[in-house]
Amino acid sequence: MNIKKKILLIQPTPYNRDHQLIKKNKLYFVGLALPLLAALTPADWEVEIIIETIEEIPFDTTAQIVGISSMGHGVLRTLDLAQEFKKMGKTVILGGIW
Repeated sequence: MNIKKKILLIQPTPYNRDHQLIKKNKLYFVGLALPLLAALTPADWEVEIIIETIEEIPFDTTAQIVGISSMGHGVLRTLDLAQEFKKMGKTVILGGIW
């Protein structure tokens, strides 16, 4: 039996001034970095992409690797997510323009 490796790719949403997550029901601008990474990932990896602005992050994921891509306004949330996944023993890779 061939067990696929799994990677979770996350585009986090930023916090507002009250340290609440900014959630919406639709997106006006979606970055292309995560779909591009998913397309370039070898076939023996299962890839899940989460856009946190419109989706919930699956903290119960079985992914071995968590990739988080963020822009400057989402840096604080990115670091919080990275710490949370590291506590779970996940390998965390950060990327983005910062």
